[in-house]
Amino acid sequence: MEDNLSLSAEQTEKILQFQDLTGIEDMSVCRDVLQRHGWDLEVSVQDQLNIREGRPSVYRSDVITPSVVNNHLEQRVFFSPPSHNYPRNGVFGLFRYVVSLLVQFCYNTVSNILNFTFRLIQPDPRRFVTDPVRDVIEFIQTFEAKYGTEHPVFYQGTYSQALNDAKQELRFLLVYLHCEDHQDTERFCRCGEGRNAAVHRCGEGRNAAVHRCGEGRNAAVHNSLLLGPLVTRNISSGSSRLTLPSPEVIAYINANMLFWACSVTSSEGYRVSQALRENGYPFLALIVLRENRMTVVGRLEGPVEPGELLQRLRTVVSENEIALIAARADRVERSFNQTLREQQDQAYLESLQADQEKERRRLEEREKKEDAERHIRELEQIEIDRKEDIRQQKINSLSKVPDEPPSDDPDAVHIVIKLPNGLRLERRFLQNHSLEAVYYYVFCHPESPDSFEIATNFPKRVLRCLPQETGESVPTLAEAGLKRREVLFVYDLEA
Repeated sequence: MEDNLSLSAEQTEKILQFQDLTGIEDMSVCRDVLQRHGWDLEVSVQDQLNIREGRPSVYRSDVITPSVVNNHLEQRVFFSPPSHNYPRNGVFGLFRYVVSLLVQFCYNTVSNILNFTFRLIQPDPRRFVTDPVRDVIEFIQTFEAKYGTEHPVFYQGTYSQALNDAKQELRFLLVYLHCEDHQDTERFCRCGEGRNAAVHRCGEGRNAAVHRCGEGRNAAVHNSLLLGPLVTRNISSGSSRLTLPSPEVIAYINANMLFWACSVTSSEGYRVSQALRENGYPFLALIVLRENRMTVVGRLEGPVEPGELLQRLRTVVSENEIALIAARADRVERSFNQTLREQQDQAYLESLQADQEKERRRLEEREKKEDAERHIRELEQIEIDRKEDIRQQKINSLSKVPDEPPSDDPDAVHIVIKLPNGLRLERRFLQNHSLEAVYYYVFCHPESPDSFEIATNFPKRVLRCLPQETGESVPTLAEAGLKRREVLFVYDLEA
């Protein structure tokens, strides 16, 4: 409720709009969804609609899990021994603590052997991951139902998707593995309303808790002794101050990293547990991109106070912030180089397109020129063929010109023919000769036009010298009114 009061007017308006559009009445759920989407109302609503319609959520896209480097020698490890319900002060308390560790070690050894043998016969069902998103969502719902909504914003997606988002956004990823039965879980997740009850509830079934969550792994003792200066031990007092719901913790985690959590009793949580190999609870792992690989750079195991948790997180973040700065600089440089290459490629493409367009126009002009030249050659060839045909016709038409009669022949008609170029032709024909003979005489002359007509001067009258399509015969010179001496003019029909 305090978080809702701290919301701005714009954020409150978006929550109300989100409720109206999706029908979700729980304002905390609406707030978490909007926070996860960076208060983008459209994306948040679309994601909820996709889930209702059976479409994959924006967090359920198939992704390849990035490899995670889990090298303990490169990690900052913080280990806090689990709290107990008996005093440790004095010799008696120390004695009971040592005896408890020995009993725990022996029990874990036998339990692990029996568990290993049993798993050879019947594999652990948690190994089969069927719906990792459902595992995460169910954990969040169960967590909020039991501990309330005062917590850092949970990443509502799979571990693989959280890794990919952290890698893509160049952010730290804080992983929390939740063990419901562990004695320190209650105090870590919620203010200790009844710490003694929590201790009693977890203590009476501690053996079951060890078997279920793996808090009593043998490596717990060895890691705390072998990791040297990288391991910071903290003997936690019995304070009941809340840790995960702390406003300072919530503000710091939300501002600086993604927060993914799941229960180790679920298939998805168990799979992550097997990858991170935690040795105690509550367990937190801080993962960040280093040398282009997602790397576990910090492990926080055991109960811790909010102030100590913040100090540890800030220590790990400050030690590895340089890796993110280098990654961001590298990404900016690669983005700049990519943009530069794209600009160069675009400039080259535009230049290439300009050259191609220029070459296309050049080829087009050349084709047009070649077509024009080819057309001219065709016309010239047609003209040559036509002239050759006319020349052949003139040769063949010589036989159609009758012999010239003598000058003293009483039926002779003396005809003077003027060609268009001014040349005068003189020839005698008989009155009974056809005008066709006059035509072929002119046609066979080398200086005559190829297509022409013959006409008298005055009155101007075109003579019908060739047969008509109607079948009428060509008149003779006498029928055309040509007598003793006549002057005829040749007109070029192609001029």
